[in-house]
Amino acid sequence: CVCVCVLSFTQVKRSDGRYLDVAYNGDAVLVNLGALMQWWTADVYLATPHRVLLPEETKKCFVRQSIAFFVHPDSDVVIECLDGSNKYPPCTAGEDTTMRLKRSYNTAV
Repeated sequence: CVCVCVLSFTQVKRSDGRYLDVAYNGDAVLVNLGALMQWWTADVYLATPHRVLLPEETKKCFVRQSIAFFVHPDSDVVIECLDGSNKYPPCTAGEDTTMRLKRSYNTAV
């Protein structure tokens, strides 16, 4: 028996801090953009915080599987706003990764 889940369980965080359910669309792929894409586009595309919840009552009925696929530029690629605005100062992808790891783990990398 193959079952197709028609529930998303994915939520995105709104600017007011509340989470909004993402509606299921079987003809679509949900893409969560990261901070580098926000940097490159000078905030045209935003890196939206998100989460995936599996409500307790659905755990008996569904097994949820996700495939995370991360793409990152080579460490020496310079990241700068594509519109020329310099909203964010240029840096390399490697410098950005190091900065985010330090921020996440509050330690030297």
